[in-house]
Amino acid sequence: MLTITATYTDKGGPGIKPLTATEALSLHNPKITFGRRGGERILSTDSIDLAEIRSFDISLTPGKDTTGSRRLEIHLDAESGATIGHLDLDAAAKTPGIFSATLDPVTDGQPHRLVITRSPDAADMRIHWLLLKDK
Repeated sequence: MLTITATYTDKGGPGIKPLTATEALSLHNPKITFGRRGGERILSTDSIDLAEIRSFDISLTPGKDTTGSRRLEIHLDAESGATIGHLDLDAAAKTPGIFSATLDPVTDGQPHRLVITRSPDAADMRIHWLLLKDK
């Protein structure tokens, strides 16, 4: 996270003391890495402002069991939370790569945790990182 802080003090005036204002803006990296946690059945993020987020790229290794379709779902706040996106991989997806999908808009103005779940047939799938995008 990068935090930018700005402070401004005016010159004041006759009989008026100088006024000072400070603002801070925190910028978060849109790429979330999972490292060693990438093999867990359920992954979650810290709270994120999703107001402008519309899609994602995800880097993953599909796993050895590629006999059927595999699904990842992205939920709000909990495993049982609203599903705002998913990614289906068919049996043909056998090599590591970057896959993309859309997300439903989140318009309540609140930060949310993202919780990524996998279907049982995707148990050996490894997630390396998630990149949140505004398009």
